[in-house]
Amino acid sequence: MSEGRLFYGWWISIAAAVALFLGGPPILVLSFPVFLKAFAKEFHASRSAISLAFSLHNIVAAAASPLFGRLVDRVGSRKMIILGTIALASLLIGNRFVTASVLGIYFFNMMGAVTGLGAGPIPYSSIVSRWFDKRRGSALAVMMLGIGTGAMVMPALVQRLIMSFGWRAAYSIYGCAMLVIALPVIIAFIRDSPSEMGLFPDGASGSSLSEKKPELDGLTWREARRTRTFWLLVSAFFLLGASVHACVLHLAAMLTDRGITPQTAALASSVAGSGLLLG
Repeated sequence: MSEGRLFYGWWISIAAAVALFLGGPPILVLSFPVFLKAFAKEFHASRSAISLAFSLHNIVAAAASPLFGRLVDRVGSRKMIILGTIALASLLIGNRFVTASVLGIYFFNMMGAVTGLGAGPIPYSSIVSRWFDKRRGSALAVMMLGIGTGAMVMPALVQRLIMSFGWRAAYSIYGCAMLVIALPVIIAFIRDSPSEMGLFPDGASGSSLSEKKPELDGLTWREARRTRTFWLLVSAFFLLGASVHACVLHLAAMLTDRGITPQTAALASSVAGSGLLLG
């Protein structure tokens, strides 16, 4: 790496942030509250019935994540990101073919959970972690700015799209943006590891790496699941996710019930979601 040149790993983190901004979480999770009332109105369903779609999404995503993580290790993060982005974008663009009923909304959100894993943090975190060692925390923070910014921007933007074109078109427009913006960024910038470009983690030189002590490879799944730390982390992330979803899910609908405009309610959902995520 030449002096003064930005290490390519930072471009990986920035590209991951852009892709996550237009990835699965901002539309399927963080923007679901602004879709809730539109679903209930069109299908004449209760909010509890519509909320079940959100619960099913989370259950499927939680169950599929360990299997997806193993698939990422075997196939490669970049391939899974490209396939996942195309699959989720296709589902969003063609949502009208499966969302003709409440059952269709359930199916749509469950399929979104599966395809959305490829456009979510798991494969991007794997790539960024391979590009960085000492600066891994900072690089992951840059990556997660994509979701944080998506939490602030997408609910209000999606609400405007719903008001202008309808909720099905809002999904389709988002899917098109994934293909037109996120996918080219992924293809152009994302690489699985620094070795593909003749580089080392953090931009270190080969000589400096040889002077370091050998690093640990980490724990296997069998080893990790037997540790107390692993289950404490699982519990912490579970409680964090549950609190974020419970606080934000019905916020937009509740505010519009009290006379707040849909756009302002969506903005409140954006602020609440981003505050909980970034906090």
